[in-house]
Amino acid sequence: MFGLLKCEFRKFRSTYINSLSFLGMLFPLIILVLTFAIKKNDWIKSGAYNWDGFNQQLSVFFIFLVGPIITSFISVFSIFYEFQVKTLKNMLNSPFSRTSIIISKIIYVSLFVILQYVVVAALNILSGFILGFDMSFAKACEYSLRLVLAGLSTVSLVPLMTLVTLLFKNFIPAMVLTVIGTIANVLALNWDKSYLSPWAIPADISFVAISKNSTMNIIHPIIFMCIYIVLFSVCTVVHFNLSDQSA
Repeated sequence: MFGLLKCEFRKFRSTYINSLSFLGMLFPLIILVLTFAIKKNDWIKSGAYNWDGFNQQLSVFFIFLVGPIITSFISVFSIFYEFQVKTLKNMLNSPFSRTSIIISKIIYVSLFVILQYVVVAALNILSGFILGFDMSFAKACEYSLRLVLAGLSTVSLVPLMTLVTLLFKNFIPAMVLTVIGTIANVLALNWDKSYLSPWAIPADISFVAISKNSTMNIIHPIIFMCIYIVLFSVCTVVHFNLSDQSA
């Protein structure tokens, strides 16, 4: 398994997935930093120039929208890339079992996604220093925890997107499903059962876990996250073992 993970690392390093996904993850943070820097004088007068406001906007754009979309993008193209360069057939002829091959890919993509969220959390703190916000250690921990929890729960999308890409052997259906799921996530923002959508799980867990005013039971989104991960992982393994993936 470790050998397969090293193989995934080498493949990711030599593809466009690394650069595009990191750029996509950092895009909301870069835009917010530039916006706050440009509007600094006006927002200081209105009282809107603070780290709380900065993180509220970052949470909306990143946790609700960009994070799930980029996670889906990484998952989809980690599979589609194999079809595109026709390397999957070579992997199937290796001494590793099909189950090990697909599970290692899911694990690597999940770790890669979590790493990106950790990087964003670290750069969020750095942005606060650069913009000169009044920051506290407690707030830094709170906002970092929110982003890391979002990263840990966003991995529930990885096996689902992997399965859809394997089924269609194309990136378009999976990305269309991602857009639909993200839009539905925004529309169901205030629904107390929004965790029924895999795309809403990150926001539900990251906000409910640290919110004092939420009426949602944190156990529900955690249970559904585990269900989604296990269910779609099992379906992915079964499909990968039974279908012809050499084409």
